[in-house]
Amino acid sequence: IFEEEYIDLGDSDDFIERYKNNNITFKRPMHYNLINKKIDHLHDERYFYFLDYIRENNYIDYFVLSDISDVVILKKIDEDSLDLSKNILYVGQDVQKILENRWFKNKYFTSSIYIRGDSYYVFKDSLLYNCGVILGHRKILISFLIKMCELFIELYEKNKLRYPLDMYVFNYVLHKYYHDKIYLGDDFITDFSKDVYDFIKIMFEV
Repeated sequence: IFEEEYIDLGDSDDFIERYKNNNITFKRPMHYNLINKKIDHLHDERYFYFLDYIRENNYIDYFVLSDISDVVILKKIDEDSLDLSKNILYVGQDVQKILENRWFKNKYFTSSIYIRGDSYYVFKDSLLYNCGVILGHRKILISFLIKMCELFIELYEKNKLRYPLDMYVFNYVLHKYYHDKIYLGDDFITDFSKDVYDFIKIMFEV
């Protein structure tokens, strides 16, 4: 992000031609065929592309990975003022705990899909993190994304899915492996707003 390079999984030629420029590039999703299973939800597939992109662009130190249609970046990040750590993941959170969130519970705990057996323990008193935005140094992001992609593959092997798993996988990996490496402070705030459209405002206090 500090190099002002952004990646989006656009699929419309007209859209791409209208918005691409020296600072914005697009990659067309091709669907990951993994162990004869398609990762066929873009919500899930994007993390494989994020991982590839970070690995391929090793001259960029820090990245913001975000949704595109419901995220508004209100300020440019000042790397020096934010005092970024290479060993911390900067994430946004919902106001509810995971097991208090009806949407999350209905989608992942009361359905017939396979999830890891320790999920209730991992999520017991945990905050619900927003998988629509995360910031970090390339090293910790690569580690985080590898764990996410491994879990995606495991879940796709065991399930026939009608909906994506991104919120479950994102929160499971963060809480199980990175619970002591997460920053939620005032410098990095997410606010999920219910206006005419649902959107997340990302504010960088610099």
